[in-house]
Amino acid sequence: MVHRHAGKKSHLNKKKVVSSLNLKKEDVFLDLGCSDGYISVEASKYCRKVFALDYHKESIEKLKKTIKEKKIPNIIPVHADASKKIPVDQKLDIALLSNVIHGFVENNEFDHVIKNLVKIPCKKIYAVEFKKGFFNFGPPDEVKLSSLELETVFKKYGFLPEIKENMGKYHYGIMFSQKNEP
Repeated sequence: MVHRHAGKKSHLNKKKVVSSLNLKKEDVFLDLGCSDGYISVEASKYCRKVFALDYHKESIEKLKKTIKEKKIPNIIPVHADASKKIPVDQKLDIALLSNVIHGFVENNEFDHVIKNLVKIPCKKIYAVEFKKGFFNFGPPDEVKLSSLELETVFKKYGFLPEIKENMGKYHYGIMFSQKNEP
């Protein structure tokens, strides 16, 4: 797996992303591609349980250290390759894919990831991705998906766009819901 763009989601406002998730106290949330837990830690304040999954062991180790230091009881760090399996043993209310879809696209793994989310099952998916356009950071433009391209892919798996948002100068966000819940 190629992963040239690992790192903090520093060009994103974590409070704005978490607010857009509209988490409820009873929700079970997955931060898929959580990196060092930048958004997971913020989300843990608003829901029952956070599964924070990342392929990079170093990121999960950093998150474990943060969980211990801040005594956060409701984050479960998960080291896994989401394109192979998402080892979550309960239904998800919402999953966040923030700044990771372009990586899955680049590696031809996006379909596998979505299929794995559907298997769990997952009611809603909030996707935050880089807008197309060349910036001095982030992924190359050829692996970025426009919001319309992203909608087309999610539709294939029964997820329809519910809310579209501008997430700042570099990102957009789309909330997808299953049209036929399992």
